Amino acid sequence: MYYYPINNQFEFTPDLPIPLTLVITVTFVILALISVFGLVSAFYKAPGATRLYSIMLWGFVMITFLISIIVINSVAQNKQNDINICVKKFQSQTDSESTIKNTTSTTDIIELCQEEATAIIIHYGLFMIAVILFMIYFAGAVNRYASQLEAEYSRYDHSTSRQE
Repeated sequence: MYYYPINNQFEFTPDLPIPLTLVITVTFVILALISVFGLVSAFYKAPGATRLYSIMLWGFVMITFLISIIVINSVAQNKQNDINICVKKFQSQTDSESTIKNTTSTTDIIELCQEEATAIIIHYGLFMIAVILFMIYFAGAVNRYASQLEAEYSRYDHSTSRQE
């Protein structure tokens, strides 16, 4: 992660490997396309297509869970590097902010950066848990809707015989 001191607040951008970023991007683009399929299947009340969409959503819940673990692990592994970058950025502030630099010891800066890095890991974890819980709820709702459509479809009499 890279820290940018702005108005005494630390902004950051995650330092994820480019392949991981591409995997996350491609995964969620595919999820968006599959969601269009799900909307169409729900609109036409097609039980088979809705069931297929439900299965795909459960697959994406698992994929999102794995990606979450990888992202949090990556952020945690880069924690010390992030702390070092944070300390260097804080110590290299411009002269207009010299009062902050002069009143804060190096130990305080290191502690501040450690707390910030830990807070970021916790925020990532909480965000990922919220996303996964939402996806589980949504996948469960689609699963129940697919079951309802299948039950309605099975009650419909499909045994229309042709008399010739």
